[in-house]
Amino acid sequence: MTAERPEKVPAYSEEAERGVLGSILLDGPRVLGLLAQAGLGEEAFYVPAHQRLFVALRTMAQQDRPIDLLTVNQFLKDAGESERTGGPQFLETLVDQTPTATHADYYTGILREKWMRRRMRVWGQQILAECDECGDGPETILSRMLEHGNGIGNELMPEQRTNAEVLDGLVQDWENAARLRKNDDEHVPGLKSPFKRMNQVLGGLQPGLHFFGGKSSAGKTALIINICDWFAHNGHPGLVIQLDDTHEDMVGRIVAMRARLSLPYLSQGFARREQLDYIRTDIRAELAQLPIHVVEECEDVVQAAALAKFHHVKHKIKWVVIDYVQVLDADGNPRDDERQRLGKIAKHLKRLWKSLRLPVLVVSQTSKFKDKEDDGRSADMSDLFGASELFHAATSVTIVKKVGDVPQQAVADTGNDYTHRYAVAAHVVKNKHGPKDQMIYFWLTPRYFFFEETLFKGSGTNAMQMTWEEEIEHTRGQPPPYIKSDGWRGGGRKKAEKKPQINADGR
Repeated sequence: MTAERPEKVPAYSEEAERGVLGSILLDGPRVLGLLAQAGLGEEAFYVPAHQRLFVALRTMAQQDRPIDLLTVNQFLKDAGESERTGGPQFLETLVDQTPTATHADYYTGILREKWMRRRMRVWGQQILAECDECGDGPETILSRMLEHGNGIGNELMPEQRTNAEVLDGLVQDWENAARLRKNDDEHVPGLKSPFKRMNQVLGGLQPGLHFFGGKSSAGKTALIINICDWFAHNGHPGLVIQLDDTHEDMVGRIVAMRARLSLPYLSQGFARREQLDYIRTDIRAELAQLPIHVVEECEDVVQAAALAKFHHVKHKIKWVVIDYVQVLDADGNPRDDERQRLGKIAKHLKRLWKSLRLPVLVVSQTSKFKDKEDDGRSADMSDLFGASELFHAATSVTIVKKVGDVPQQAVADTGNDYTHRYAVAAHVVKNKHGPKDQMIYFWLTPRYFFFEETLFKGSGTNAMQMTWEEEIEHTRGQPPPYIKSDGWRGGGRKKAEKKPQINADGR
């Protein structure tokens, strides 16, 4: 007589369940949003006490109650659920065992996997029962098996679009593009940047992973801020994960760029009363409406992806910026060398843009080993720090360099004062959406963190950007003054708006 096999415990992970609950106690809105996005409810928890605690936490969130140890403990007492969920000591244990909510999406993935395994186990048991006990024919049993299994399969592997359905979507996009092109010579499929030449080359910032590399003080972060400010000014909300600088640094640069005021002189107390009043009223009103969400604390790329997904749900963001990749951790594995770390980061960021279908702009350092070969203009992929690890994941790579053989220019600001601008080359060395090895010619005014392209010759779709030398010759060495236009964007093409007078030294 064969001994009966002991019943196997269904798949579950008590550690993952505790990790999810502890993460909710630390960061309730974000983690509950992740669970809702994954379609996970109380049934995803196997331990009964965990199920009851999750229901309580979700109810508190739905009632807009704050979630912390004290409020949750009181809520459970009032509901008569305190003992059934482990009491105050269990809540404290959850927080002690989960010191950060950073890896909530990792715990959520394990939770979902175990729950789906339990569902498949129940399905298998139903199949055995029907085969042993049901009087129906095998065809009927098989039909029910497939119908029930298809429901689980759709959750595990959502039904893919057919090739014809994908083509239908593409044709509709192309028809819309052709219609818009008739009225807009600069129509691009991605988010339009403030720079005509950049839009021509990249087709706007399309969904993908876009690296902007450069040496320290080359202007790469300033260029990104110009682009982000333009996105937000045109109603496209976004997330900036600011790892290198602070939120104050970014806002200060935007103020300097918009007001044409020197940030160092503002911070050193040289600003006049009328200038501060101008910032306090006009500039503050503009920034209050600016949909740029800034996060300063981010431990690794896993948390960065989770933050992007959360802001995508809550704020409907259309773009993400990470400044910068060299200070972002991968998954905290101390055994990883630099290549492995960057490889993991690139892989995670590529998955991020593909899941959200939005542009992810990543600021990166360039390799110091290339400095001796640098001519200040041309670039190649090897200029990018960690190029071999980042190259294959990148949608585009743009290397930003100051150009030393073009003389600085003294440029008139509004009024009769002057400041200096420098030639900066942006070399697009990789581009999946268009031609590569293309150059974009910029002038950078470091005092105001302000970028503008050189002038164009021709019109419409035939317009070509001038080089610095061509523009200097065209303007006889007298470039147009910086003048605010389009609400805020400079360019020296329109009538100047009134603003506080600024001295030659930026005051």
